[in-house]
Amino acid sequence: MIKNFVFDVGEVLFCGIKPLYLRINEHLNPPNPLTNADLYNSIYIRLYMRGSITEEQLWRAVIAGFKLTATPARLADMVRKEFVAIEGTLDIVKELRAAGYRIALLSVHGREWVQHLEATHAFHRHFEPGCLCYSCDTSYLKPAPEAYKHVASCLNAPPEECFFVDDHLPNCEAAEKLGFSTHTFTTADDLRRDLKERGLLPRSVSALPS
Repeated sequence: MIKNFVFDVGEVLFCGIKPLYLRINEHLNPPNPLTNADLYNSIYIRLYMRGSITEEQLWRAVIAGFKLTATPARLADMVRKEFVAIEGTLDIVKELRAAGYRIALLSVHGREWVQHLEATHAFHRHFEPGCLCYSCDTSYLKPAPEAYKHVASCLNAPPEECFFVDDHLPNCEAAEKLGFSTHTFTTADDLRRDLKERGLLPRSVSALPS
C-alpha cells in the first residue's frame, strides 16, 4: 500500500536549468554553441550538485571551461530566471498531504538554488520535516541506489510503500528496481490523471493548505 510520495524538484515542481544552455548561446555567443549535455553533464555541475563547490565557483569554472564572456553574477541571474513554478504540481502535493500521505523531496540540486527557490516560493512547508533530500546535502546523485535508499530511510518506510515522481525515465527505472512505484512526469494534468486511475488521489479534497 502506498503511504508516501517522493517528488523531484527540477522539471516537476519548478522549471530547472535545462533551457540555460539556450540562454547562454543566445545572449553570450560562446565560441562553440553549447548543448544541454555540455552543461548539465559537465564535471562542474556534478561537483556543484554534490555540494562540493559553491555556485560562484561553478560559474567561474563554466566561464573558463566554455570561454564565455560573462560574470558569475550574470549567470546566477540567468539561471534564477528559469526557476518558474510548474503549474498544478504543488496543488497535487497539497491534496496528497491533505489526504494523509507523507511527502518527501528527492532532488539533484545546488545549495544556493534551493535557498533561492525556498525564499521565493516557501514550498518546503508542504513536505515532511527531515525528508528534504537534496544532493547538495547528501552527495547522492540519482540514479544511484543510495539516493532512493536514503529518502526511504528518512521516511522510515520500505520502498514498496513509496511512490516516486520524476521527469527523467532512468531515475524512475532505478527507483522501480528497488521497489518504488513511479510516474515519469510530463505535466501536472497527466500526473493527476495517473494518480486518480491508481486510486491514490481523492477526486476532491476540501480545505487545502495554502
